[in-house]
Amino acid sequence: MTEGETVDERQSRVGRNEAFFRALNDRLEGLNETFDAVSDDGFQIVCECGDVACVDQIAIPASEYVRVRKDPTLFIVVAGHEDATVESRVEEDREAYVIVRKHPGPPAQAAAESAPE
Repeated sequence: MTEGETVDERQSRVGRNEAFFRALNDRLEGLNETFDAVSDDGFQIVCECGDVACVDQIAIPASEYVRVRKDPTLFIVVAGHEDATVESRVEEDREAYVIVRKHPGPPAQAAAESAPE
């Protein structure tokens, strides 16, 4: 947390950062599909953690990416980038990355509201 920032303000800031990276990854997926770059081997996405400075990339199978996107409270982050203040648990561990679920309440609500249609 930054100095003077409340827990709710921090959760909101982290949620906005995560939503930004999720939207970026959705655009990357669309570009990859346009240029037939998505295969069963997958493609590269950007870590969806709440750290706005993080630009770590994750190789993920396209089918897994699509499956995770169906639940707006799930995010894909580099292993070790989980944040217990906004994520209730690691749903799945894939060694190089983990799939995390947002806490019920404001973090999950913010994730759902920011999810692409």
